[in-house]
Amino acid sequence: QCTKTFCPRCHKESHRGVSCLAFANFKQEHDEDDQQFEELLAAENFVRCPVCGVAVERDSGCNYMACFSGQCRRKTFFCYICGQRLTRNDHYAHFPEGPYRDLCANATEEEYHASRAERLDRVQASGKPAAGVWEWATSLL
Repeated sequence: QCTKTFCPRCHKESHRGVSCLAFANFKQEHDEDDQQFEELLAAENFVRCPVCGVAVERDSGCNYMACFSGQCRRKTFFCYICGQRLTRNDHYAHFPEGPYRDLCANATEEEYHASRAERLDRVQASGKPAAGVWEWATSLL
């Protein structure tokens, strides 16, 4: 079932308690900020949780990640290399040479490093952010 919510007046994403005009103005003012944030995430090699979309950085350690967001609460696990959602049992099974190498069942090391560069190029060229300030701000309410 679809769980997407939207405004019945302007057909944009839900903005309960805010007029359509105020919402449109907010989006227009912050689109450039969203784009700059997405470029920063790509440049600094952050990835997003496949469940909640929170930006995650691996400072050190292995590529088997747990999301600490309020939504996931360390119950969502994923591969830092390919972004695939994993189970607890995949900690070693998903990584043919161990979770400390930039290699997983879905990507070689070369593919991993190439995909990071392509992602930055794609974000910069698109001019459109993957996730917006509005979504983040309303998630705090």
